[in-house]
Amino acid sequence: MRIALNPIEKENLDKYIAQGGNLLIAGEPGRQEQMNPVVANLGVEFMPGRVVMPSENFPSDFIRAVPTASGAKMMYQLNMMLNRDYLLTMPGTTALKYTEDKGFKVTELFVTDTSATAWNEIETTNFTDDTVTLNKAVGESLLNPAVTAIALNRNVGEKEQKIVILGDADCISNGEISIFRSEVKAANYNFIMGAFFWMSNDQVPVDVRRPTPKDRSINLGTSGMKATRWILIGLLPFLMIILYTLIWIRRRGR
Repeated sequence: MRIALNPIEKENLDKYIAQGGNLLIAGEPGRQEQMNPVVANLGVEFMPGRVVMPSENFPSDFIRAVPTASGAKMMYQLNMMLNRDYLLTMPGTTALKYTEDKGFKVTELFVTDTSATAWNEIETTNFTDDTVTLNKAVGESLLNPAVTAIALNRNVGEKEQKIVILGDADCISNGEISIFRSEVKAANYNFIMGAFFWMSNDQVPVDVRRPTPKDRSINLGTSGMKATRWILIGLLPFLMIILYTLIWIRRRGR
């Protein structure tokens, strides 16, 4: 949000959440002041600044988040991303901080790669020309890993309430879905489909998965390979020549 909710809007949203409504909340760096009151009752906080993960080929705030094993168990689309080393690209994201004292079970969906150094950058604003450095004196802290997307669920009466919270809104935009970056195996669309499939209780989008077919193997020894080779380059052409000759004779006779 660009501006904070007014009291009536905040009251209506709180009622919707209290009644067990499902929703997706997307934050953005620089919007913590407007967004944190929305997620406070959920036990979640958008941390100050933005996540940075310095690299040679991309701006420091371009985050390649990896799916978690717990997220893969919750959403089969994330399981496919995990198995194929696909990433969720987030061009500017806040880190998420959470507690579980509000009655929700919290599942981390995406985090930064633990093999890279990540922290919440507060001082730097120009990530194209400036070099980022960790300055703990201003409140910057190492995040290993930085949590960038979570799922919350709880039972409200007979219904299971499901909420997805993102540190970045751009990751689900049309522009980010369609862009191609060399050597970045992004699959943001898979995450979007997975999130709404989970929140709709596996109803939308339609699940078109089919059982994995069993492998069918053919083992050929040296003699089998030789026989196959002579059949393909010798016997099969010979039979085709005979067939062609018979057809030619038959047509000529007519």
